[in-house]
Amino acid sequence: MESLSRRELLGGMSLLGATVHGSGTFAQLSDTEVKVVTAKAYPFETLHLTENEYQQLPFTPAFVGQGRIGGQGSGVTEHRIGRTVNDPHQRVNKDWKNGETRHFTLTYTPSANQVVYKNENVPDLTYQPTTAGPYRDLIIRVVGAATGRIRVESLSLNGVPIAESFDVSNGVAVLRVTGISTQQGFSLVGKATMQWTGNVPNQNNQLYQLWVGRVS
Repeated sequence: MESLSRRELLGGMSLLGATVHGSGTFAQLSDTEVKVVTAKAYPFETLHLTENEYQQLPFTPAFVGQGRIGGQGSGVTEHRIGRTVNDPHQRVNKDWKNGETRHFTLTYTPSANQVVYKNENVPDLTYQPTTAGPYRDLIIRVVGAATGRIRVESLSLNGVPIAESFDVSNGVAVLRVTGISTQQGFSLVGKATMQWTGNVPNQNNQLYQLWVGRVS
């Protein structure tokens, strides 16, 4: 299982010596402060999955946010939130322009039992999960069309960078982020870029999905 190192997450900070590289300054942390920093900076692990491994995963979804490239026809919508993408609670249409980059956010607030999916220049979509927690796993699934390319990058969870990024064409890439704690809620942020040659790829041929739930 691949994981982010403490050094990567803290920008070069050594927890034992508390040396902050690049600033020319040094700070000594107490044992309590080290524990707090570690808890905040190293809360999850990441694992790459094949599409087949993803399909076989004993995963119970609580909710998903989706953004896809665009499409034609009555009722076609590109942004969705709900327990599944096929039967979303809310949806809205906003096609991508070729080469356009948009920022997105998926936020869960336990006290309100509410999920909010945001995509740049798109009305906020909300959902109240009906699947009981705890939710321990986030699965990011990215699909690139044969004539297209999708990049998903600059990802962070609760302000902690996720080292992995996606650059997918004619295939699927899946990342499982595990060991997350949703008791205090979470916020996933990132940005997505859609590109293609020739005709616009159709709907599900190019997308990203942000699944939250638990693997049994």
